Order: sequence, then C-alpha cells, then structure tokens
Amino acid sequence: MKKEEKIVGELTAEEIGKLKKQHKIEAVIGIPFKGRIAYIKEPKRNELDYALTQAQEGPLKMVDAILETCWVGGDETLKEDHKFIASMMGKTDEILGISSLTLKNL
Repeated sequence: MKKEEKIVGELTAEEIGKLKKQHKIEAVIGIPFKGRIAYIKEPKRNELDYALTQAQEGPLKMVDAILETCWVGGDETLKEDHKFIASMMGKTDEILGISSLTLKNL
C-alpha cells in the first residue's frame, strides 16, 4: 500500500469551511505546487482592478497582487517562491475568471 504524502499547508474540509465563513466567500481555490498548496479566494472587482493595474508593471506583479489580496491560507513560503509565481502566470485568466468572448457583428 502506497503511503499518502502530506501536502504542506493542506487544510481539512472543516478548515476550508471555516475560511469560507470567515472571509464570507462561496469558494476557495486550491493551488497545489510541488508538495505544497496555496488557497486563494476568487478576486472581487476591486481586487481584480488592483491586479490588472499591477500587470502594467509586469506579469509577476499581477500574480503578487493576486496573492496579496486573495490569499486565505496554505503554505506561506509559496508567496516568495519564484517558480510558483511564474507557474501561476499561466493560470491567471482562470483565477481571475476571464473567459473567451465571441463578438458578433450585427
């Protein structure tokens, strides 16, 4: 039988429920990375605005802004891990809830 590996920063379902209640949010997004995990909440409009403003200074600044404003739990060392931050850049559209739109000429 394979031993289950512990993920640093992992929360129980009960702890996630407490986070949802504490932050008055419906969902928590778990972002696992190399044996560790970060938990963020979906950005609200003002947090999205801040992240997109920071993006003008560079994509890493946008990820930093998301972590700064939306972090709710997990392994704190991920906030300073440049490989984690760079990996998050590829998921920012998904994290920010940005979807593709289809334009239609009428």
